[in-house]
Amino acid sequence: MTITAAERADLRAAVNELLAQRCTEDDVRRVIATGDGFDRDLWAQLADQGVPGMLVADRYGGMGFGALELEAVAEETGKALLPAPFISSAVLTVTLLAAAAPRTTVSGCCPRSPTAPPSGRSP
Repeated sequence: MTITAAERADLRAAVNELLAQRCTEDDVRRVIATGDGFDRDLWAQLADQGVPGMLVADRYGGMGFGALELEAVAEETGKALLPAPFISSAVLTVTLLAAAAPRTTVSGCCPRSPTAPPSGRSP
């Protein structure tokens, strides 16, 4: 999917606004101290914005974004020290599945929406 520079700026601003509210230094320190690994509530809010499925092709229920949109979101998550699995879930897993797996494998591996928050369980 191709979006305009203005839409990309809106995407960046939406992620920035959420992280400014929910990913303060105190929030990051709290997640580190609890040992949970990541902030599930914050990740669910990012899922509501479509972040986990941003690179997933739209035919699989994702947003079908590309490198420019990835850069915008990655920069904001990095700047905020996001305590959530953005790179591992939204980037690496999606990229590996898209490159290596046939369509039936992708559909079977991801029966839920790619923008759904993680449950902590395997499908």
